[in-house]
Amino acid sequence: MSYHARSALENVKPYIPGKPIEEVARELNLEVSEIVKLASNENPLGPSPLALKAIEQNLNSLNYYPDDLVYYLKQDLASKYQLDIHNIIVSNGSAELIMISVISHLEKGDNLVMGWPGFVIPKIASDIMGAEVKFIPTDQDYYQNVDGLISGVDDKTKIVYIDNPTNPLGTFLPPHKIKQLLTEIPGEVLVIIDQAYYEYLDPHQFISPQEILKLRNNVLILQTFSKIYGLAGLRIGYGFSRPEVITNLGKVRIPFNVNSLAQIGARAALKDVDHLNQSRSLNDQERKYIEENLANRNYKTIPSFTNFITFQCKMEGVKLAQKLLDHGIILRPLHAYGQSTLIRVTTGNHSDNQKFFAALDKLKSS
Repeated sequence: MSYHARSALENVKPYIPGKPIEEVARELNLEVSEIVKLASNENPLGPSPLALKAIEQNLNSLNYYPDDLVYYLKQDLASKYQLDIHNIIVSNGSAELIMISVISHLEKGDNLVMGWPGFVIPKIASDIMGAEVKFIPTDQDYYQNVDGLISGVDDKTKIVYIDNPTNPLGTFLPPHKIKQLLTEIPGEVLVIIDQAYYEYLDPHQFISPQEILKLRNNVLILQTFSKIYGLAGLRIGYGFSRPEVITNLGKVRIPFNVNSLAQIGARAALKDVDHLNQSRSLNDQERKYIEENLANRNYKTIPSFTNFITFQCKMEGVKLAQKLLDHGIILRPLHAYGQSTLIRVTTGNHSDNQKFFAALDKLKSS
């Protein structure tokens, strides 16, 4: 008996995450403590202490299914962002929201328009649906090309996706550019604004979800607990939109998609303002340290508004990443994005960042 799957899957290239610390330790026969992971933009401070305490206090409830409505976390988010609870959807990471947005809006023959390089999940989701992806290259300074995104829309476009700040580059579009995108894209197109890194910015640098929803009906704003909140391992993200969009996304998501510990940890993390401020302060300090030290070694960096720095290598990024990996340093080369000489480094804690530069200097002297 032969096996058959949908023909569209032949074109799908699965997402390849950064290597886990444990895997690298096994390959190099090193202790886990000797590995420095600076590949996946994780918070070096770890989770909020309040989140850890709340999770620990609720471990004995794991025999129960989670709240499928995620009611109390939605209430907390509604209060924080001054929105109605019906404007909010919570997901198994914000990547799930991208996936179900594409599944619920794209069919074969439709297209999605996005900046490139950009987060790869919209492309993967579109490929799964057999839809076309129209890539709009960034400008020469690696900023998203808003005019290009707008002109790239045609009568087959159902979604325009933009990540701001953008991953894997780190650049950021100011409010007036986002407003241009929101007002000039035809109203029937769903605009997805992925703000996974927005907490690393000053509040005056971005448009609030409340203001975005006033500017446009057909829009979905994505945010996450994976980055500054340090809860990447729990997989929890959320989105803001009009109730009719939220309703359709809810039809596609799987039941109980957000586990109970993720809900509990996220609620506690939202209250931990000290942890958020410490995370932002550490990131600002260490990003500056990395940028200055890369510049001192004659590496050109892309301006970053995130918790990572992307820089131009003096060799192919894959080769540099492998050489650093041999020293126990995990970075992210960007060859999969068509950028063979770019590589991305997460802003770690000061000790890890020093180890990165020590390894880089060893390569130079060898």
